[in-house]
Amino acid sequence: MTWPKGNSVSQCVDVRVDGILQNYEVITSLAQLQGIQCTTVTKVLAGYRPLLDVLLSAGAHSIGEAHLQALQGWSELPQEKWMIRAPVLSEVDQVVHYSDVSLNTEAATIKALGQAAQNQDKQHNIVLMVEVGDRREGIMPEDVVGLAQLVDHTPGVNLHGLGVALGCYGGIVPSLDNLGTLVDLVEQVESHVGFELAVVSGGSSSSIHMLQEGTLPKRINHLRVGEALFTGRITDYRTPVWGGFLDPCTLSAEILEIKDKPSQPSGPRVPGEVPADADPHYLDQGVRRRALVGVGRQDTAIKHLIPVDDKLQVLHGSSDVFVADITDCETHYRVGDRLYFSLDYHGILRAMVSPFVTKNLINYGPIN
Repeated sequence: MTWPKGNSVSQCVDVRVDGILQNYEVITSLAQLQGIQCTTVTKVLAGYRPLLDVLLSAGAHSIGEAHLQALQGWSELPQEKWMIRAPVLSEVDQVVHYSDVSLNTEAATIKALGQAAQNQDKQHNIVLMVEVGDRREGIMPEDVVGLAQLVDHTPGVNLHGLGVALGCYGGIVPSLDNLGTLVDLVEQVESHVGFELAVVSGGSSSSIHMLQEGTLPKRINHLRVGEALFTGRITDYRTPVWGGFLDPCTLSAEILEIKDKPSQPSGPRVPGEVPADADPHYLDQGVRRRALVGVGRQDTAIKHLIPVDDKLQVLHGSSDVFVADITDCETHYRVGDRLYFSLDYHGILRAMVSPFVTKNLINYGPIN
């Protein structure tokens, strides 16, 4: 199916190629100065090849993905491929076939990966993920050495390293304490297996805070970076990447209705539901000028839209439209006008996944 391009559609995402490239250069150059390699996490692309090609042209040598379908789509590329979501047992054959490295926490999965690798006459690299406080995936510290020894003795797989995930569930950010725990465990594992681990992965975009300050422990030699490339901001801190380009991805959508309406709904509600006068979406502000905008939850994360017009308020949305309050806007909007929004990582992710949102790559050249 061929989709219309540019402003001939109700909703589209414009991606500043020069902004993405600036973020990539700033982050990877700083990492290299500290002896750190970066895996470029591409899951936000949702398989969108033109933007991947931009990152490859910038020198991305390692790609991180969470979905096998995307890895399958990149299968002809020579770059090292990481499966950054722990594999499920039913997918071990494909994980071995389409990725070089996977992040793991379970003995049963590791053994199955080893068998799949032997069946395919391959060696698959395992990075064990350690629980250091965020409470998403990870092996409890006291169990790491034992599982590392199991990996070392499992045919078909190599013990490639240890890593952590932070800021993904509990909002716990990287620190000298939790990354110090990782480094201590690396040293314990190395003393038991008798060789130096190739990879010590100190987290994702939230670790850029410590990268910038030069406070990452010396043994950290790897980061998995995605969000900071596409937003120019450090995960969890929401602060700009030093020297980066803020908000290179923007969404625009067309106004399809403008009416003056009471701010509160009226009429019966399902018993037990929150009363309209107590619901924060429907505070009584009298009659307000409202725009109905042609993009909805099916297309992006409405609550993660950041209006370029700071007088505009994003109110509430359904699957295909959302309501904006334009009462206080200085611009005299009309039906057919486009509204523009910066996107945080969640907004970008949802917009890139939607087949109904057109993607435009815009390149204004090098940014000074």
